[in-house]
Amino acid sequence: MNNSDNEMGPFGRSFIGDFPTVGSLLLLLSTFFLSALFSLGNLIPFLILFIVSSSSVVYISYNFIEPHFNQRIYVMKKKSLPKISKDQSILSTSEIGNLLYDRNDKKIHRWSFSQPDWFTSSGHNNIGASQKISISWLIIIIFLLIYTFLGLIFLPFLFVFPVILITDISIGQYWFLILLSELTLIPIILTFIYFDGSLQRIRDMLRFRNLKRALLLSFAIPIVVSIIDYILIFVYAFIYFGIFGEPSLDTDLGVTFSSNFFEILMIFMLIAIVAPISEELMFRGYILDSIQRLHGDKVAILLSSILFGLLHVFGGWYIVGSAFLGGLIYAWIRVKTDSLIPCIASHMMWNAFAVTVTYL
Repeated sequence: MNNSDNEMGPFGRSFIGDFPTVGSLLLLLSTFFLSALFSLGNLIPFLILFIVSSSSVVYISYNFIEPHFNQRIYVMKKKSLPKISKDQSILSTSEIGNLLYDRNDKKIHRWSFSQPDWFTSSGHNNIGASQKISISWLIIIIFLLIYTFLGLIFLPFLFVFPVILITDISIGQYWFLILLSELTLIPIILTFIYFDGSLQRIRDMLRFRNLKRALLLSFAIPIVVSIIDYILIFVYAFIYFGIFGEPSLDTDLGVTFSSNFFEILMIFMLIAIVAPISEELMFRGYILDSIQRLHGDKVAILLSSILFGLLHVFGGWYIVGSAFLGGLIYAWIRVKTDSLIPCIASHMMWNAFAVTVTYL
């Protein structure tokens, strides 16, 4: 790094580039934790604080902080960049920062979800086992039925029943065995994708690539998605309760906050960690890609969300509706970012909230 770079500290350099820069993402992340701290665990105050503070951070960073540091480094290096000095009119201040750090010599539009260095997962084609729509749908339905049967019936029975025959098990041991059955689903889903998709494409959709992209996909987008999800579910619940009355939900998992650490850990690992991974691989990985290949983005988002909602039918129609809404958001994010990371992270946040508030 040369002397002109040293004249600007790490804080300033974190705001160099196109929006959102690493500095902006870190400021946005800090608003989440500060809002959680000052709301003292209350959801409504937290939402209000976070929406106001995050919106303020986005506005200030976009309009003032980033232009300031990009303009400053532009002045420092102007003589070393004839390309900029010859035609300044075609470049914004953030684009000047891109050139200074050799990120891209093309004009970049802010808030674009289609930049090749950010959200295009790979050059791998979305291919399936068959080019015929009828056969492709038959494969999708068969794999979905196998997934449902294995996940809800066969694998839990396979892991739990032999142990019960030998000895009595505690509630923690029971959920540990269910956790193992859910983990077993993941290689089965990958097998589906191997026969009717592309494992390389899935690997690419699970890559971070760089710190800035990792922060955006793992934290910034999921936090915003979770807030939108909470608001939609609140409105949905208000409408549903008004029309059909409050549903009777079975939330007794045999584990509460007074249970031992192992029992709570098993429930949390199952619902908030492993289940989101397996479900996102199946519905936003395999099924959405398969339908997208046949009918395009909009149909894929809608149908994959309907199938995701119907998977939860044993929890009642209220749960089906809420899962459908969540599926719509996750599917849209998957299509726009071409990544499974924000879908998995958002799903984890939602399930962690649900298991903490509803089930424990």
